[in-house]
Amino acid sequence: MKAPQLRNALLASLLIFGTMLASAQPLRSRLNAFSAAANSGATDLSIGDKLYGPGAITVGWLGVKKQLLIPNGEWVVVAATDHNSSQATPSQLTSMALGQFDGDAVKSLIIATFNRRPGSHNGIWKDAERCEVENQRKLYLEKDGPSAFRRCVLVRPVSNAQVRKTGHALLWRDTQSNLDSLNGKLGEFNLESAQYIVDSRGSYLRVVRFDCTQSTSDGKGCVGIDDSSVRDMQLPAEVEARIAWAKIYFRLAAPGFNKELNADNLTPGVEAKYKSVLLPD
Repeated sequence: MKAPQLRNALLASLLIFGTMLASAQPLRSRLNAFSAAANSGATDLSIGDKLYGPGAITVGWLGVKKQLLIPNGEWVVVAATDHNSSQATPSQLTSMALGQFDGDAVKSLIIATFNRRPGSHNGIWKDAERCEVENQRKLYLEKDGPSAFRRCVLVRPVSNAQVRKTGHALLWRDTQSNLDSLNGKLGEFNLESAQYIVDSRGSYLRVVRFDCTQSTSDGKGCVGIDDSSVRDMQLPAEVEARIAWAKIYFRLAAPGFNKELNADNLTPGVEAKYKSVLLPD
């Protein structure tokens, strides 16, 4: 798709959200005042930092720096942890968890994993390859490649048990510990939106967002997405809206893989006076 066509398509998609954006109230956290150094040297951010999107943060070491596009609203840095990949020749990775809170509960969760130093293997990433061939319960699949630069976007239903399997065990250890210090808690989710980007140099970026599109009647849980609606693609409007969001967000976020994202850098605790990126909520 040519640049003008892509721009027009994105603008048209944004119009779908006009009414939704006008009536939506921004979520705010109610957490303990807590700040601690992250267990990672790949970010300058601290645990408990609040970022107000949309905008970008820069992560990684010299030579492999990347930008992560932070969505609209208030996002709290919950964890950042260094670890290695599971390949025979491991790559040095960092995983970060950012939560959008409704009071003390994480309503939306982002887990971003990236190589913090130059890659040390042949660029084969099993999870990115699985994304490209996903056939079970997918709601949306978009992929570019195979080439020197491969990208895959996937939206699918998810359970809380599956959420816990996303990301390294060390990240979940730090996430739970830091949530306890913040007096926060993890909510329940029913939808996963993910983007994988890899290249032939062994560089890697995975950004996964978890949401709940429908709460239970008591507001304490999340209603799963029915298998029949997935099979027949007769999806609730809230799920369709999240799929539309993923299409826009991940296309805008992709240039951050090579630190080419055209967005303002965010400063913790500072709310921008204008939006440098047009994103639906």
